[in-house]
Amino acid sequence: IVAGELVDTALGAAASQFIRADKIEAQPMEWVWENVVPVGEFTVIMGEPGIGKSQIAVDIAARVTSGAVFPGGKAHEPGSAIILETEDDVPTVVIPRLLAAGADMRKVLVHGEPMDLSGGVEALEEEAKKLGDLKLVVLSPLRMFFGETESSRQVDTRARIEPLLRWANARNVAIVGVAHKESGKKGSSGEDMAGPKAFAQRARAVHSA
Repeated sequence: IVAGELVDTALGAAASQFIRADKIEAQPMEWVWENVVPVGEFTVIMGEPGIGKSQIAVDIAARVTSGAVFPGGKAHEPGSAIILETEDDVPTVVIPRLLAAGADMRKVLVHGEPMDLSGGVEALEEEAKKLGDLKLVVLSPLRMFFGETESSRQVDTRARIEPLLRWANARNVAIVGVAHKESGKKGSSGEDMAGPKAFAQRARAVHSA
């Protein structure tokens, strides 16, 4: 074997790590809420305090569990939802909102304490297996579920959220995170979100309430 053949062999082995585009079948994006909340992806709902961000997230969960049609959407099979909520009181705020929104309360799991998902998602996976039809996980507020995150350490924040996002993609579960907007900011982009900007940068969609 001459040197040129060794180079060709090495290049061939490296090239085998890539897939030619015409060998990959295109697949449409699936949606929990058409063009708003994608399946298997991360969506952020951002806004000022008291504007109704958590209420929107609860309404999404209610429609997921009841099968109610989303605005501009289509009929869909109901599924289960998990709500992780550390800002609003569960018995006096979250439960009444779910009832008012018409949720199927048998299909909603609520957890009212902080949970660090940066080290793994075993607790979510265990509940997903029990439910069998999990479609949505709500994190409210988003920053409370990934340990100590600093706005100046974007790379660290991205690493902390990756385990959850990989799990969501593999399970076809939509993740909706509720986040505050920086005080005084009037825009609707992810750069106006309070806390680490990596949350918005990693999201598939950012909506301003």
